[in-house]
Amino acid sequence: MSFGRMVLAAYAVLMAIGGVWGYAGKHSKVSLFAGIGSAIVLAGIYKMAESNPKNGLMLGAFVTLLLTGNFVSTYMRKHNFIPSGLFGIISVIALVCLTISVIQTKN
Repeated sequence: MSFGRMVLAAYAVLMAIGGVWGYAGKHSKVSLFAGIGSAIVLAGIYKMAESNPKNGLMLGAFVTLLLTGNFVSTYMRKHNFIPSGLFGIISVIALVCLTISVIQTKN
């Protein structure tokens, strides 16, 4: 398994955990659906990256960029580190790792 695919898998798991965490802590169905939905999309991209690594990782980086924008904008509005600030940092790290993986992947 490539480094980029490992990042996608880990990020998908963290998004699912975040959604469940939001539901368990605040009974937020929006957090649950967004977290699980993001995890499903990222898992699909993970599978796509198996047969088409460059395009899969580029799509994963794009989805991660969108999620990063969401977390950062929520943090800027609400100034709550947990969960938006924490997941914003996780998302930036995932985005950097995926971008490096895209650059290094030959296809």
